[in-house]
Amino acid sequence: MSAPVRGRCLIINNRYFDRPATPAPGQVQLEHRDGSEIDVMNMLNVFQQLSFDCEVKSNVSSKVSCFKCHSKADL
Repeated sequence: MSAPVRGRCLIINNRYFDRPATPAPGQVQLEHRDGSEIDVMNMLNVFQQLSFDCEVKSNVSSKVSCFKCHSKADL
């Protein structure tokens, strides 16, 4: 017997980041996040044990991330 779904969990795993040829002044250049899949699996395990309905998205832009967060919250 499973517990009722407690809520929704959206895990966004951005391992790769765009690196513009000429960054804007003060713009942070982020490196690739090797090992981020391990973080995702650990978070997925915890939230599933807490009876959350989980969804994982990988390497999405900031615009898509914001859209997904807001559209899921409206459900």
